[in-house]
Amino acid sequence: MISKVRLTNWRSHANSELIFSSGTNALLGNMGAGKTSILDAICFSLFGTCPNLQSKKLKLDEMIMKKPIERDKAEVEVHFQVDNNVYSVKRVIEKGRGTTYSELRENGKLLEAPSTQRVNELVSKVMKVDYDLFSKAIYSEQNALDYFLTIPRGQRMKKIDELLMIDKFEKVRSNVTSLVNRIAEKKVGKESVIEHMDLEKTQRNIAELLASINTMTEQRQSLLNELGTVSADKSRMEKEIVRLSEIRKQLEIIKRQESGLSSAINETNRTLTNLQNLENMSSKNVEKNVNELKRLAKSFEEMLTEKNKSYLKLQEQNAKIQSEITLIEKEKLSKLEKELKEKARIKAEFDGFKSEINISTKLKEKQELMQSIISEVEASKARLQDLSDSIEQLSVIGGKCPICEAKLSAVKKKMLIKQKRMRIGALKSHIEDLAKRKKINEKEFSDLIDAARKLDLMAKDLENFDAIRSELENTKNIYSVLNDNGKKIAKELEAVRNDIESLKEKYKGATNESQKADMVFYKLLDYEEKKARLSSLVAEREAMMKHVAEIENVFQGVEFERQEKMFTELAAREKELAAKASGLTDLIKEKTARLQELQGLVENAAKEKEYIAKLDNISMELKIFAKALEETQLELRKEFIAAVNFTMSEMWTALYPYQDFTGAKLAVDEGDYVLQLQEKSGRFMNVEGVVSGGERSIAALALRIAFSLVLAPNVRVLILDEPTANLDANAINMLAMTLRERINDFIDQCFLITHQSEMEEAITGVGYILERDKKNDGETRIEQIF
Repeated sequence: MISKVRLTNWRSHANSELIFSSGTNALLGNMGAGKTSILDAICFSLFGTCPNLQSKKLKLDEMIMKKPIERDKAEVEVHFQVDNNVYSVKRVIEKGRGTTYSELRENGKLLEAPSTQRVNELVSKVMKVDYDLFSKAIYSEQNALDYFLTIPRGQRMKKIDELLMIDKFEKVRSNVTSLVNRIAEKKVGKESVIEHMDLEKTQRNIAELLASINTMTEQRQSLLNELGTVSADKSRMEKEIVRLSEIRKQLEIIKRQESGLSSAINETNRTLTNLQNLENMSSKNVEKNVNELKRLAKSFEEMLTEKNKSYLKLQEQNAKIQSEITLIEKEKLSKLEKELKEKARIKAEFDGFKSEINISTKLKEKQELMQSIISEVEASKARLQDLSDSIEQLSVIGGKCPICEAKLSAVKKKMLIKQKRMRIGALKSHIEDLAKRKKINEKEFSDLIDAARKLDLMAKDLENFDAIRSELENTKNIYSVLNDNGKKIAKELEAVRNDIESLKEKYKGATNESQKADMVFYKLLDYEEKKARLSSLVAEREAMMKHVAEIENVFQGVEFERQEKMFTELAAREKELAAKASGLTDLIKEKTARLQELQGLVENAAKEKEYIAKLDNISMELKIFAKALEETQLELRKEFIAAVNFTMSEMWTALYPYQDFTGAKLAVDEGDYVLQLQEKSGRFMNVEGVVSGGERSIAALALRIAFSLVLAPNVRVLILDEPTANLDANAINMLAMTLRERINDFIDQCFLITHQSEMEEAITGVGYILERDKKNDGETRIEQIF
C-alpha cells in the first residue's frame, strides 16, 4: 500500500505532500491541474521511469518545474508498505544531468544509495513487481482502463506473452531452432570433408614413409660413425701441424731477430766511428757548461720579463693619460669654451638691454595709463547712456520740459534731440579711440612683461658665469700638466723599448749556445751508451745463432708438405661425410614432417567423426528442448487463462450488480484472446461491439483487477487515470458504485484520477481536489476534501 507521496519542483508542483489510505483514493480536478503528474511521480519514484518518459512524450528535464518559476532540480519521494515493513524511495533529478541521486530505506534504515540501477533492482525485489508489469497490470494510463480491448485483434496474445514474459520462451525457441539449423549445416560440412579424405591411401603413405625414414636413419648412422673416425685422425694431424708451424714461426722470428742484431751491431760501429772526436771529452764538464749557459739564458729571460712588465705598465699609464687628454680636448675644453662664449654674449646683451630702459618704471606708467583709459571709457559709456535716455524722454514728453517746466516747442525738441545725437556720435568716436589706445597700451604692456621675463632668464643664465670661467682655467691647467706627463712617459717608453730589444738579442745568443752545448752533451751520452751496448749485442747474437742451430735439428727428416697434404685430404673427406649426413638429416626431417601431417589428418578425421556424433546428440537434445519450450508456453498460457478466469468468476457478481450477465472470461478465438460475458442462458458473447459502455467498463475493470491479482499478488494496488473516457452518465455512476462498494473485497488500495465530479461517490479512502491558475502559469494547489 502506498501511504505518502511528496513532490518538490515536479512539473507544476512546487511543494506538494499527499497522504493516502486503503480503499479508493481520488485526485479530482480540471485538466492540467497536475493530477497525472502525481501518478508519474509515484511510478518514477518506484522504478526510475514512467509511461510518459518511456513513450518519449516527455523528456526527463521537462519533469522539472518551468512555471511559474524555472527550477534546476526536482525531488520525488514515495512511502509504501510491504509485509508490515515501511519503505521509502527518493529520487533527485537535475537539469542536464538526469537522475543524480536515488535511495531506498526500510523502516528508516538506508538500504541503498545513490545507485539508481541498484535501487530499481531492490524496489522490484521488495514489491515482486518490475516496471513493465506495474505499468501494464497495475497502472492504467490516462483513458486506458480498457487497454486490453484497444489492442488490435491478432496482437493481444503477443502483448500478454510479453507481460507474462512468455515471449522470452518464444525467443529462446526461435534461437534454438536457428542453432539446430546451424549445427546441421556444420555437420554436413564436416561429413563432406571426411568424404573427400582417402584414408586408405593415407595409411599406405604412412607405412611407406616409416620404412623410408628407418632406412635413411641407418645410412646416416653409418656416415656419422665414419665421420667420427675421420674427424679424430684430422684432429691429431691438425695438432701436429700446428705444433710444427709454431716451431717454424719461432725459427723465423729468431732469424729476424738475429738479422736485426747484426744490423744494430753494424750501425753501432758506424756511429762510434763518427763520434770518435768526442772520445776525449768528459760528460761532466760538458754538462757543467750546458748548465751554465742555461742559467745565463734564464737570467736574460727574467730580465726581459721584468722589462716587458715595466713596458706594459708605462703603456697603461700613457693610454690613460692620452684618454684623459682626448676627453678634455673633445668634450670638456670645447664645451666650456663654447658655454663661456655664450655666457659672454648673453652678458653683453643683458648689460645693453638693461641700460636702455627701466622696466619697472615703464610697467608702472603703462599700468597707470591703462587704468586712466578704462576709467575714461566707463565715464563716456555713462554719458552715452544718459544721452540715450534723454532722447527717449524727449521723444515721449508733451510741450513742457520735465525738469524746468518751460514751454518746449516741437522745433526746439527736435533741435535738442539732434544735438544730443551729435554728442552721442562724438562720444562713440571717442570710445573707439580709447579702445584703440587701450589695445596699443595692452600690447606694449605685454611686450614689457616679456622683456622683464627675458631679463630674469638672462640673469639666471649669468649666475654661474664666473664659475664656468674659473672651471675653464682649471681645465686648461690640468690639460697642460697631462701633456707634460704624456711626453715624459713617451720618453720612458722609448728607453724601455730599446732595453727590451737589447735583452732579446742577448737571450737569443745565450739560448743558441745552450742548445749547441745540449747537442754535444747528448751525442757524448749516446757515444758512451752505444760503446757499452756493442759487446752486449755481439754476445746476444752468438746465443741466437746457437738456438737457431738447435731448432733446425728438430726439422731434420720431417716431410712438412706431405703432412699438410694428408690433413687437407682428411678435411675434405670430413666435409663430404658431414654434407651427406646433413642431407640425410634434412630428408628425414621432411619425411617425418610429412608423416606427422598424414598422421594428423588421420587423427583429425577420427576427431571429426567424434565431433559429428556430438553434433547429432546436441541437435537431438536441442530439438527436445525446443519442444519442451513450446509445451511450456502453451501450459503457461492455459494456467494464466485459468487463473484469470477463476479470479474474474470469483469477483464478477461482486463487481456487477445486475443479473443479465452472470460471468466473464478470457477466451481464445481464432488464435487470439477475446474478453467475453456470459448470458443467463450460459452462452458467452464477445464484449467488443455488443455490450453497453458501463458493462464494457466493468468487464475491463474486472479483467484489469484479475491481471493485477494473478500477475502481482504481492501488490494489491490499482491505479486508474481518467477511466471514464467515452462513458455516459449511467456507465460513470455504475463505475463509481463499483469502485465504492465492490472493489475493496479484491484490491487493498485504488487510486482514481478524474475530472468528473460524479466520481467523488467512489471515494472510500482519501480524496484531494487539485487546482491551478493556468492563465497566470500558477503552481498546483491541493485541498483534502475527504
